Amino acid sequence: MLKTINLRAHAVYSLTTMDWYQQVVAQLDNPQSHDSALLGVDIAHFLLPRRTASEACAGFVNRSQGITATCRFNDREQKAYDRIDKNVRGGAQPAKSLHMTLAPPNSQVNTLIFRDFTLVYSFNLSFPGATLSTAFMPYLILHRSAAALRAEDLYENMKAGFDAFIAANEDLAQISLEAPGMAELRSAIATMAA
Repeated sequence: MLKTINLRAHAVYSLTTMDWYQQVVAQLDNPQSHDSALLGVDIAHFLLPRRTASEACAGFVNRSQGITATCRFNDREQKAYDRIDKNVRGGAQPAKSLHMTLAPPNSQVNTLIFRDFTLVYSFNLSFPGATLSTAFMPYLILHRSAAALRAEDLYENMKAGFDAFIAANEDLAQISLEAPGMAELRSAIATMAA
């Protein structure tokens, strides 16, 4: 049975304006563009007693069939991905700042960062019989740059990014992520623009 998760839009500027975050976003292109570019990156953040670190896990690129998650890049995509990985890997600051700002319930949390929005997600596997699909906990953050977009374009960018993310994760095949509706996006854009 397909489980639909309707996402709400949040603005967490204390996180999205941090230097490491801005350096990641600066490497990402617009999902509306048609040439090959790195559009998003999935970063795992660990906050453990012996391992506090972040690392890029996969990139999201434009391919003929739309946005695709991959670890195989062309030259331009690879350079952007490598810059992102260099900025976050080996340093504890991204993981510490993310956990301090959002206080996720788990020691590992991921950020799927696109240019104008981020899907933060983790898995709560603490209850009996939990599967990745039933334990999936997503949280949507809008970046300030989203204020420059039409709500329709932001919605389409989110939909394409979420669909690519779910398609790349077999364990989440029973989930459908729904971007916020037009009214909520227009309200969020107006608030950010003010």
